[in-house]
Amino acid sequence: MSLGVVTGNVEEEVKREVVDFLIAEAELLSSHKYAEWLDILTDDIDYQMPVRITREKEKDQLSVELSKKFHHFYDDKKSLEMKAKRLLNEYAWSENPPSRLVYLITNVRIEKGERSDEVNVKSDVLFIRSRRDEWEYEFLPYQRRDVLRKVDGKWKLRKRFIIPLPSVIPLRNLDNLL
Repeated sequence: MSLGVVTGNVEEEVKREVVDFLIAEAELLSSHKYAEWLDILTDDIDYQMPVRITREKEKDQLSVELSKKFHHFYDDKKSLEMKAKRLLNEYAWSENPPSRLVYLITNVRIEKGERSDEVNVKSDVLFIRSRRDEWEYEFLPYQRRDVLRKVDGKWKLRKRFIIPLPSVIPLRNLDNLL
């Protein structure tokens, strides 16, 4: 597969379904179909992007340090619904006219989750946004740590934890990172 998929302990069918889910989700977001995107979230969704901290590395310290107190966003279903509703509103100045978006997803790693109806999915994403007639693009590389849950025979996003590569986010706004 072109996404660079590695699976630990899941069947080929689950691998295919998860990759199809990730591609379909990217299409919904890049097409600004936020109402439809909300339908692929579980009601108990946990959606967050903590602030990345840059410090001098000490002996045996992890290379990724994230704030436990500060987040770029920390959302549940209700707050995501409010964000989506605002983006679909004609007065959403940050998205008028709508941005052109691309989500490049690669290095997908899939493993069985804690529950029998869940899988853990790690992936690397390159978010690219073009606004208006500007010649410069906005880029944000990040890693996602997702939990997908099978609900009524379909995969839904239960948890998303976004780890940005940069500590300073090089975007004008985070509206499209729903």
